[in-house]
Amino acid sequence: MCVLSSSVNTQAYITGNAFSILGEPDTLVQTVYDDDEQPLEAIALDEASGKIAVCTHDAVRVYKPFGLEDDALRVGLYPFCMDGGEQER
Repeated sequence: MCVLSSSVNTQAYITGNAFSILGEPDTLVQTVYDDDEQPLEAIALDEASGKIAVCTHDAVRVYKPFGLEDDALRVGLYPFCMDGGEQER
């Protein structure tokens, strides 16, 4: 079961090097600060799995909800490989 699926209108947006997950209208579920200091440029939310992909100019990272702890959503990096070989730095 996807933790984010309990909310019918789940939305996510980026600001600087962080992204926020919104549940019901005007309800902040969680803000996640990306480890990279570069500003995030794009975000994609898959409501079926709850995974959230974010990218900077140089990197792509995928986050996944791991459940609730003390009524707070736990989100962590999800390991994945990009097609097309290694990413240049």
